[in-house]
Amino acid sequence: TRSTFFNNVTLYLPPRENQILVMNSTISLEFLLQTLVNVEHVESSTKQQSFARLPKCLCLHIQRTGFQSGIAFKRDDKVVFPLCLNMDRFIYSQQLYQRRTSSKLTRSVTIDQESVNLQFRQQVDENSQRNSYGLCAVITHLGGIESGHYITFRKYTIGGRVRWYVTSDGDVRQVNIEQVLSANPYLLIYEKMSSPPHSTFSPSSSSSSPPSPPPPPTSQRPPMSQKEKSCEQH
Repeated sequence: TRSTFFNNVTLYLPPRENQILVMNSTISLEFLLQTLVNVEHVESSTKQQSFARLPKCLCLHIQRTGFQSGIAFKRDDKVVFPLCLNMDRFIYSQQLYQRRTSSKLTRSVTIDQESVNLQFRQQVDENSQRNSYGLCAVITHLGGIESGHYITFRKYTIGGRVRWYVTSDGDVRQVNIEQVLSANPYLLIYEKMSSPPHSTFSPSSSSSSPPSPPPPPTSQRPPMSQKEKSCEQH
């Protein structure tokens, strides 16, 4: 096991030849994160990336440079992202918990071992309450691979009220949350929430089977959930 400090995390779009997608379909941010932490088989061994310790500010970079016949081009694949992001299933302690619960236990398991597993599960539960993030900025790129223009959507909170603004050079104007969530991101910046919403993932209620894979990409963004609404007010 090796740990590396990071300032941002690069997420890679799936290869187009491997995409079971139709034109104008979308890819979810959770799908890209799950791809990052999936187990990789290398010769006779396996390796897996995960987050050992999450930062206060999480910067996610979506790699949009593709290559075709050795020539670089910009990929405009639509990526949808949540207003509230929970990182429970992408952290190391959660992966370790899943491996423990999915392993086959023999009938000779002692009460002491069961007690250790219970303490470990409770520790994961406590940690999961600190892994919720609220969106605070979105940066998009307009143009091609050689030139273009960056636009920033930024959250601003004053007097307990949340407002979103878009900045393009000297042009600054207020926008609504629907315009923010419809942007096609190049960079996403999330800030750790001090009081995460109640609808967080609880590993104590999971079964002994491995976690379900992330939902496949969808063609449209679903209506804003109650969880996302609570993040908007955060």
